[in-house]
Amino acid sequence: MFMRQVASDTKSCRHALIDDARDQVVKGKKNKVPNTDTSAYCKARQRLTEASIRGLLRTSGNNLDRASPESWLWHQRRVLLTDGSTLLMPDTEKNQKEYPQPGTQKKGLVSRFSESSF
Repeated sequence: MFMRQVASDTKSCRHALIDDARDQVVKGKKNKVPNTDTSAYCKARQRLTEASIRGLLRTSGNNLDRASPESWLWHQRRVLLTDGSTLLMPDTEKNQKEYPQPGTQKKGLVSRFSESSF
């Protein structure tokens, strides 16, 4: 569900739940009553750890890579792309310990991390 939300145009919790409810109805799963109340989903999403999100991204990327036909290769080679996304976080002591600033960055500047470093 989280990956569906991240990949969506709206990034909305409610839209992710509505999309899932629609899919359940289309699949004929009548024993599951679709619920679009976001409270439980949002609480569960807050419990996702960095490691679990990293695992979701790696697993989905590997699944996509395995499912890609050879005709998608460029000169019989895989091409890896990075989108250059960045992540901002508070400059707390705990974050500095977990994600120290690069040695080339001036002290006191806000740290930025590329999504590709995850």
